[in-house]
Amino acid sequence: LPAGAGELEQVIVIGRKPATADGDHLHGFTSYLNADDQLASPVNLASIVDRQPGVAFSGQGGLFQTVAIRGLSRQRVGNFFLDVPLLSERRAGTAASFIDPAMVGEIELVRGPATTAYGSGNIGGLVRSLPATPGGVRAELSWGGSGRENGIMLAAGDEAAYAAVSRRASDRAESAAGDPLNTEFEQYNLMAGGSLDVADARYELVTLASYGRDIGKSNNRYPDDRITYYPRERHWLTQLTRRGDSSTGSVYFHHQDLETSVLRPEQRLDTVRASALDFGARYARAWREGSPWHWGAEYMGRRDVESEEWTTPVGGSRGPAQQTLQASQDEFAVFLEGRYRWRDVTATGGLRFT
Repeated sequence: LPAGAGELEQVIVIGRKPATADGDHLHGFTSYLNADDQLASPVNLASIVDRQPGVAFSGQGGLFQTVAIRGLSRQRVGNFFLDVPLLSERRAGTAASFIDPAMVGEIELVRGPATTAYGSGNIGGLVRSLPATPGGVRAELSWGGSGRENGIMLAAGDEAAYAAVSRRASDRAESAAGDPLNTEFEQYNLMAGGSLDVADARYELVTLASYGRDIGKSNNRYPDDRITYYPRERHWLTQLTRRGDSSTGSVYFHHQDLETSVLRPEQRLDTVRASALDFGARYARAWREGSPWHWGAEYMGRRDVESEEWTTPVGGSRGPAQQTLQASQDEFAVFLEGRYRWRDVTATGGLRFT
């Protein structure tokens, strides 16, 4: 210790070794991260998982920061809230940017064969966020110095019924070299849920609504050549889960829309508006009670996957909108995953047919 430092009261180890997930249907290299273990209030969920082995930031920073797992990124890394897949048409991949980290209790970072239980597109790994359940009344107030980041969150309730509301925002910040960063945003979140025991099963309901506006995105051409920002981002998702002794089933939906604007000073403003409705159901069951092997089936549908764009010259009027995407999707899958342990050797594996 440096001279005069005194005695250490606490040491927090952020990086953890991958561990086998006993007692759950996710096996292989799975890490469980507690959002409350962070030394400071994170701006996004990517800032929490970035500290783990094999995980690194990918693409440009800001609220829409994405991560790479084991060298793979973009559409090869999945993001989930409970069982709800967070899908996006963004080239950089999906970011769980609309979820306030203060409303997340635990994050499952999965690397390995267990990712087959959540889709063939998660070959690099997946990040699965679980909601925080307040034990009574909880209030949080945060403040940062770089871009004057600030946030407030109020929550009350218990496992039977709870609700939480939050607001967070940031101004433009500066890099260490004094360059301006387009990091401003304003975001509101509302989450409610509860659980009920009926016979030999537990039913859980969670709903989350998010609204963001004027979300900036930094790049090396800001602010002289290109200014990228998101004027509006809206999400609403809900999941109903049934948990039995050896099985879990869920149904969910997720509606989202995002508006993107790219301003080229003294030239034009390009605007893109995208929206989609996702819904689905999944069922997973142990091969037998206490077995490390699980099988399951899943359905995921997408409707009204649409995108349109238009251009507005600087000093001119808005041009006509052009539809660039109009699609729907239905996906059915069955999967099997688990592990086999022999003495000091553990083998994990997974199969999926989609």
